[in-house]
Amino acid sequence: MQQFLIEAENQELTKYLEQEVIDELWEEYGEHSALNMFTEYSMTDQGVFEEYTGFTENEVKELCEQFDMDFYGSL
Repeated sequence: MQQFLIEAENQELTKYLEQEVIDELWEEYGEHSALNMFTEYSMTDQGVFEEYTGFTENEVKELCEQFDMDFYGSL
């Protein structure tokens, strides 16, 4: 229960800090800033960035060898 409360408190703090940063930037640069023209992308649903992120098959094979794991065992 204590861990849950700590996580909830951290989430609230993160939301607060995010809003503070946006508010400060808005105050400094106003409505003519790039703040109203940004696009937010998710790292869990990468869409257009998918082909540019992650590991190649060869990189995964090398990592499996490095960490003594079977590349084909997890398929």
